[in-house]
Amino acid sequence: IGQDIHDGLLQRLSGVLFMSVALKGKMETNYSSELPEVQRIIDQLGEAIREARGLARGLCPIGVETEGLVHAVEILAHDVEHMSKSYGAPIQCTFETNLNTGNDPVSFGKESDIQIYRIIQEAATNAVKHAATTHIQISMFTVDNEMTVRIADNGSGLHPTAVSQPGMGLRIMKNRVNLLGGKMQISPATPQGTVVLCKIPV
Repeated sequence: IGQDIHDGLLQRLSGVLFMSVALKGKMETNYSSELPEVQRIIDQLGEAIREARGLARGLCPIGVETEGLVHAVEILAHDVEHMSKSYGAPIQCTFETNLNTGNDPVSFGKESDIQIYRIIQEAATNAVKHAATTHIQISMFTVDNEMTVRIADNGSGLHPTAVSQPGMGLRIMKNRVNLLGGKMQISPATPQGTVVLCKIPV
């Protein structure tokens, strides 16, 4: 699906954007009163392209396979900051790790890498959409044969029923951790916010 969005929808949107910019150029020579409307169309098309590109990347995180898990999460942190702007409240998303960030991509196996990436992606996206947060901290550390993945925010915290009656997103996250043979814990952060903590054997 991600590849189809990239090769189909994104190309069509880009073509329409190109034609709209060309039309605006012609209208500028005639000092058309409709120029503001055309500019709004161009702005909306640009935003649609950015959203579609983010969706395609999320459905098909190519960077995980080609450039490694660490680089893919770095890109994700950048995308989270960009996505937050569309919700009207810019968020700082930082990432720290003790994994090698040199020329050789770090990998724990294709399937494990993608599962870990999806866990981080879901937790960070939930924080953007639901937590009214201003900062998200993503941490990924390995000690001996265990990886600790931690996603913390300083937002409004968990709804009282979030743990006892988790939504689909949290259930999928937990299932991904279980598939990796790990454990996941969700708890309040200090002084406020939420911490998602995963312990995964590697």
